[in-house]
Order: sequence, then C-alpha cells, then structure tokens
Amino acid sequence: MTKHYADADCLDAFATANSQRCPLDALNGLNLVDTDLYPSHQDACSSVPNCTGWWRFSSIGYNASRSQAILHEDYDHPKWGLMGMGHFVLLEQSQQQWRVVAKHMTWMS
Repeated sequence: MTKHYADADCLDAFATANSQRCPLDALNGLNLVDTDLYPSHQDACSSVPNCTGWWRFSSIGYNASRSQAILHEDYDHPKWGLMGMGHFVLLEQSQQQWRVVAKHMTWMS
C-alpha cells in the first residue's frame, strides 16, 4: 500500500487559508444555515425541515504547483446528539482530474 503525505507548502497554504473564517453563500440549491444565529446547533437543525445534519468544509490548501490539495471536512447530526466524524482529505491531480489519495479521521462521536 502506498502512503501519501502532504507537501510542506501544501500544509502551509492550508494553515494560511484557514487562519480566518470564510462563510459560503448559497449555491447549487444547497440550504446553507448560519448556525451562529441560533442558541445551539440542535436549535438550528430543528428549524430546518428534513435536517440531516451539518457538513463543514475548510478552505483548501494547495502546493506550489497546484498538483496537491488538502482540506478538512466533518459531519455531525446535532438532533441526535453525539453522531459525527471529521477527516483530513489529501487530493492529487493527475491528467486534469483530482482524486482522493488519503483520508485521515480526526474525530468521531
């Protein structure tokens, strides 16, 4: 099994890109909710019909040649208490296609 590691410049770019919060605007029909407007994530999820939880994505860090990228994604379902997980995801570009080459779980509840 081949092990894949993020380049140092990719990790530096990730840290820089995520040093400040970057909210998304609604796009592609996604129902984006600003959970900061609610007393708790449970309250926010309860206010959205058919809420199935929250996906969160970090900003993406790229290496200098933009052939490697790293991001963090996590999911939780606040309506049902402790149920979720997060991962660092390492991607590499080959023949103009991005593919996931490694995933590392960072937390689970």
